[in-house]
Amino acid sequence: MSLISRTAQYALRAMTLLASQDGRMTVRQLAKSVGAPQPYLARIIMMLADTGMVDARRGPGGGLRLGRKPEEISLMEIITCFDGKILFEECALGLPGCVDSTNKCPAHDQWVSIRDQIQKWWNETTLASFSSTEANQCMKDRVESLGTIGSVVSGGRGRWR
Repeated sequence: MSLISRTAQYALRAMTLLASQDGRMTVRQLAKSVGAPQPYLARIIMMLADTGMVDARRGPGGGLRLGRKPEEISLMEIITCFDGKILFEECALGLPGCVDSTNKCPAHDQWVSIRDQIQKWWNETTLASFSSTEANQCMKDRVESLGTIGSVVSGGRGRWR
């Protein structure tokens, strides 16, 4: 189980890898490296490019790279681009109105404390916090073990290749 969506996970993986690169990468290379289907990752990249977090260029000499310095991009900014802040607004048990109720759910106080810690860490942690060598090796090891997800990467007609 994950606190964030698969889309946000792919975005974090892609941004971590882009932060570790000196040059540009194609969507195809990035999709293969993060274990995401290429058309799906292309849509994720377009959203990140719309926010300025990714610089995406077509044609010769084009490709993808970070749009800002790694120390200027927090994990929270990436995650909320796709998942919003709903995790920090809803009841842990999914009960409507728990926050405003006088009879809060049994998990309320503990969940508020936990989610505040998560939110603080995601806000304070930037892409620069990760070693490029460790990020590259971790991604390589884990994505290869995913098997079929990595092989789903298509040669589709995405916006960038």
